[in-house]
Amino acid sequence: MGFGIPLIDWFRDELKDYILHYLSESRLIQGGVFNVEQALKVRDDYLNGVSDEVNKVWLMVVFEMWREKWM
Repeated sequence: MGFGIPLIDWFRDELKDYILHYLSESRLIQGGVFNVEQALKVRDDYLNGVSDEVNKVWLMVVFEMWREKWM
């Protein structure tokens, strides 16, 4: 039996710097992939506790990490 990892808590605390780095406005503009305004809203709503959409934040962070390495 597996277990779920507490991404919601980790991203708002220990891993918050990853979100702020990989989903910074300048980085999102440079990448040219995401709608910057919408991505920042998802990020800020999550960090401010307005939403628990950790999956969207996680996917954007992982994509930005991938883009940094491979593009």
